Amino acid sequence: MGQTLLCVLSLFLLSTFLDCGHIEDAELTLEPKSPYLFTGECITFTCDMRDGYDTDWHYTFNWNGQHIVSFDANNSYSLNLTADLSGDYQCIGHHKDLTNVTKQSNKVTLSVSAHRPTATLRADGTSIPVAGTLTLTCSVLVSGGWKYDWFRRTSDSYETMIVADGVQNSISVSHEGIYRCRGRRGNPGFFTEDSDEIRIEKTCKFSNFC
Repeated sequence: MGQTLLCVLSLFLLSTFLDCGHIEDAELTLEPKSPYLFTGECITFTCDMRDGYDTDWHYTFNWNGQHIVSFDANNSYSLNLTADLSGDYQCIGHHKDLTNVTKQSNKVTLSVSAHRPTATLRADGTSIPVAGTLTLTCSVLVSGGWKYDWFRRTSDSYETMIVADGVQNSISVSHEGIYRCRGRRGNPGFFTEDSDEIRIEKTCKFSNFC
């Protein structure tokens, strides 16, 4: 009797859950994966219904509870950001065949700054030791997910890019020159402001080593 009552109660709760038409297990993710973004960045929202195929659903994307756009079977939406687009984002999926089934995703809160961040370049010295190297470190103090571009020039040469899209934010250098860096993320790439330049020289203990 107890098991029968439990089964009946479980079926009743499941039926009530489905009749309400809201199953809150959809997931909204974003790329770049950072809640802190900047004017000029392109962000892509992806709505995962975690059930069936993407084409089984009709998707709606909301911002601060207001409808932005709807797609039939397209679960991604890309948006070029401006500072006034800070706020809460959410997606809702309506099943095409099971018309009483609607899934609501989690809410993702974004903070969009009007000011482009600036990369910071640091060195563990300004003079390369004999037969040695120096370490340069590039950082962006706000948010994450950055890759790094590195540039070098000398007083009598054009600037060249020595590392592009570097995942690590540190490099070892053995050549003197004037160095700078910048951060980038997203596709298409969004760039930070360039860092200040640092001049690196070589230590000359003996003239034939330089």
